This record gives sequence, C-alpha cells and structure tokens, in this order.
Amino acid sequence: MSRREAKPVLIYGRAFRRPQDSKPIRPHGPDSWNVDDDLWLRRASVVVFTRKVAKSGLYKDTALANCNTLINDPEHLVQTGVGWCLRDLMRRHKEEILSYVLHLRRKGISSKITLYALRDIKGEERSAILDQSV
Repeated sequence: MSRREAKPVLIYGRAFRRPQDSKPIRPHGPDSWNVDDDLWLRRASVVVFTRKVAKSGLYKDTALANCNTLINDPEHLVQTGVGWCLRDLMRRHKEEILSYVLHLRRKGISSKITLYALRDIKGEERSAILDQSV
C-alpha cells in the first residue's frame, strides 16, 4: 500500500485518515460532538485526543481547536476533559501547549482546566509557572 493509500487510523472505533494523507473521515466525529447539547459528547470531543493519540502528535491542531471551543463550557466534566487533553498534548508539545495554558490562565479561564493541564509539572518549575501566570 503506497503512502497515498494509507489505511485509516481507528480511534475509539472511528476511522480517521492521517492529516498528511487527506481530509479526515469524520462525518459525525469529534468536530460535531464539540458543539452538541450532550455534555458527554462535548467531553468525548476532547478526551478522544488523550493518551496515545496525543502522544502520536498527529491530531494536535484538531485537539487544540476542540479545546479552544470548550474552554468556556460551564460543565465540570467537560472542563476536566479539556484539562486532560491539554496535559497529554503537553507531553509531546510542551512549549507550545504550556504557552497556550499560560495564555488561558491570564484570560481567567477556569482553574480546573489549567491546573489539570499542569498536573504533570512538579516542583519549582510548577511554582514558577503558577507565579508567572497571575
């Protein structure tokens, strides 16, 4: 199979093509879940990009776009999902995501999101980041 005919990647039972191959197949995927009335679908629209998917780095832009849409969501569980997504993305793209999280803290976005995103950062580095963002 040539590079142009790459097989779709399965993520939680949904087929996605790699971003460099073509437009992703997601007629009812995370983009539409992101604006759904159901809090579980909104949460899933970012949680689907955690762990191995975040580690792969393939869907960073889509994940960040979904997080950005949900940063003002009033639901606790959606905010937690956004924080998890940002935390896992930060493991692969630390400087870029850290800069985004600091921007969110300065804008006064829910501390639940930003503190979950910063959860893996410990010690003096964490203190410096939290002091810097006020």
